[in-house]
Amino acid sequence: MSRSVISFLITTMLCFCGGILFYFVSHQYVIIFKKTGSLQTCIVQNSDQSSKKTIFLWALTSQGWRQEKESVIWTQDESECLHTVIAHFLRWYHDEIADIKQARLVSVALTLSKELIISCDRVPFVKNSSLAYKLFFIESLLKTIHENCPSPHSLLFLVNNTLYHDPHIELNRPWRVTDYSHF
Repeated sequence: MSRSVISFLITTMLCFCGGILFYFVSHQYVIIFKKTGSLQTCIVQNSDQSSKKTIFLWALTSQGWRQEKESVIWTQDESECLHTVIAHFLRWYHDEIADIKQARLVSVALTLSKELIISCDRVPFVKNSSLAYKLFFIESLLKTIHENCPSPHSLLFLVNNTLYHDPHIELNRPWRVTDYSHF
């Protein structure tokens, strides 16, 4: 075989393999790089420290309260459990309840005085949303936290670790976790 035929066969084979690899990556059969986003990895060394638990996600709508159950891995670390509950709530609220901006949880901290401080990468609602819409979201988050992790007494909502000033509601002060509507 001549040198040009061999180089043609090698080029053809490389293009064929590249095409197959591109097909597998685009259909997620092969994952080369996966962005982790805001998910945190928690390595639990003793299996007694974690267990499977059902959490309840709550949403206040114009028809009343709506509830969803999800199974999660529950650890002894209360901050990690709160992070899990809030991350699941934000994803579920975005996917199932309302057309809100997808907010990712940046950090969760529980102070010694049991004040829960959460920070997201953006505000989960649009600036010109109605007051009722914003209050529905906040009350849903408060009830979800209270029903799954009753120890926090108040919640302070931050955006990119700074206070957010909203024209309709006061987000720069802590909200009591029990301040949601009980109807």
